[in-house]
Amino acid sequence: MKKLIPYFLFAVGALIVAFPTILYPLDDAKILFEYEVKHVERVINQINEDLDEQYVNKVAVEIITLSDQYNIPEHVIITTVAHESRFDPLATNPNSNATGLGQIIPYWWGKKYNFEKKDLFNWEFNLEVTVKILRDLKGTWGHRRNWVANYYSCEPSAKRMNYYRQWKIKNRRIRMLLSNRRV
Repeated sequence: MKKLIPYFLFAVGALIVAFPTILYPLDDAKILFEYEVKHVERVINQINEDLDEQYVNKVAVEIITLSDQYNIPEHVIITTVAHESRFDPLATNPNSNATGLGQIIPYWWGKKYNFEKKDLFNWEFNLEVTVKILRDLKGTWGHRRNWVANYYSCEPSAKRMNYYRQWKIKNRRIRMLLSNRRV
């Protein structure tokens, strides 16, 4: 029994020393996440200054979460939503019936993802469907030029590539803003 006491004290001492070290990564991850949220908020505010602060915060958190969940880069999500709606959750296109943040057309995507047009006015649902569409197109088309261009699903191909060129210009600006991590 006397031989076990030094080992027990050593184990307790090691836990006391290691315990703060175990906590720091969690604190660091939380700090990094909050930092990233603030940074994405700043980018969204530069795209559309008229948005409510709480809404921008929720959208930033959702973008980061969906980016990790579906393996789509944040800058692709931000650029697509900026290009489609400037982050206006009530944006609609009377010509195509496209609705919400990602300007999703219920006729094309509603059957695949099982939703109705009214569902697209919920910005969280709309954003998630937008990211799911991007993920599925990425899996189908591979190269970003192809899957982003096919997000627009318009014919002829020249018109689709014109949309991609416009998207790419916005994407360069957003990537530059995201690489400048000052908050």
